[in-house]
Amino acid sequence: MPQLFYLLVLLLPVSLPLALARWLWLAPLRARLDADPPSAMRRWLWVALSDLYLDTDPSLFDEELRTAILGSGLPVSEVEAILELEVGPVVGPNLFDVAGEWSGFDETWLLREIARLKTRRALRFLHFFAASPTAFVARASLREMLTRLGPSR
Repeated sequence: MPQLFYLLVLLLPVSLPLALARWLWLAPLRARLDADPPSAMRRWLWVALSDLYLDTDPSLFDEELRTAILGSGLPVSEVEAILELEVGPVVGPNLFDVAGEWSGFDETWLLREIARLKTRRALRFLHFFAASPTAFVARASLREMLTRLGPSR
């Protein structure tokens, strides 16, 4: 965890304005995501998207992720918002860890932490800000996968 602290201190002058701008840009999607209670499909999407934050090659999970995205029926912009606002703040710090998780996150833990974060509105921006650098990486992996496999929308 000290590595995360030092990284944040070094990147604070640059990353805080960028994270704040992104947070404000995502406000309409954030409001819509908060209004809907998490369905079974949404929880399945959370688990699938969390694979982008594992310390492994994200292409190993292409088919599972593509199936989850197409099965959700959501537009890609909303899937990216879920990745960045709900999944990233919980599992994003894994990419900062020297020996991060590589086999998969415990599903029960993941669902509990995302639900807990969604109820703690006061801390959401701090979690979002801390995970912003990793969200960029995960978003790029998601877009690369969608380009490579070409979903039908």
